[in-house]
Amino acid sequence: MRKTFLIAIFFCLSCVDEKNNPNISLNQDKEISEIGLPVNISVEVSDLGKIFTLNEVMWSDNGKWLKDSSTVILRSSSIDTLTDKIKMNYEITFWDTGRFAIPPLNVQINFPDSTEVTKFNTDSSTVFIGTILDSTTTSIVEDKPFKKIDFPFQKLRVFALFLLFGLIIYALNILGKRSSKKLNNRNFFNINPKKNALKKSNEIEYNNLSSEKLSIEVSKILKDYFQNNYYIISFEMTSNELKEYFKDEELNELLNKLDLVKFSKQELSKFEKKEIMDLLKKVIRKLL
Repeated sequence: MRKTFLIAIFFCLSCVDEKNNPNISLNQDKEISEIGLPVNISVEVSDLGKIFTLNEVMWSDNGKWLKDSSTVILRSSSIDTLTDKIKMNYEITFWDTGRFAIPPLNVQINFPDSTEVTKFNTDSSTVFIGTILDSTTTSIVEDKPFKKIDFPFQKLRVFALFLLFGLIIYALNILGKRSSKKLNNRNFFNINPKKNALKKSNEIEYNNLSSEKLSIEVSKILKDYFQNNYYIISFEMTSNELKEYFKDEELNELLNKLDLVKFSKQELSKFEKKEIMDLLKKVIRKLL
């Protein structure tokens, strides 16, 4: 009889179904705070039993209220799964004044004896954020006065000023020595090629020059005129190339006479020298 009684008690105890009553709670450390000071929120889901699976934790608005970092910053968060409960801690900082609504936090948990997800939601809460200077502030601490910093290199500063003053005097002295007449008479490159060529041709004393030297001087004046007036590389062109380029009879005649003196070493008479000079001036004066 005693044995039967013990067996009955064992079966009764084994049929008892342990009922858990999970619940969620939220604890907010302050409802009034200041800009830049953290607000701590603690959420706890208790009485879960020893076997459970945490699926998801998210704010009801999908965290949209945390996306504007200029207003709200989630400084830190932690989730601890203990023996039969879950603890979640959040530290939030607000950077704007006014009343803010903290949305509900959603927690989804799976239990081994159920195929459905069990959802837990906290209530929404509010917090009022004020400025750091409130109505209780009676005085404002003055800023520290500006500290005077002496220039560490007084002697160097005086030397630099003296050097600068000397450079200014030197520059003014150089400008004063420059003559306006020299500036006005300055010869610029290629300002009047025809005038310069005629001037050089008039300066040649052809009667006192040998035929070969006269040929060299005339050829130089002619090619220099072509280069400055027509922008061609006349010093690198042959007589035939110049003839083909300009196609002028008087130029052809002048080049033929110069080539004859150059290659045949022929000595010219005064009349022939004068004829070459006249052809040179004629070629320069007219437009080819």
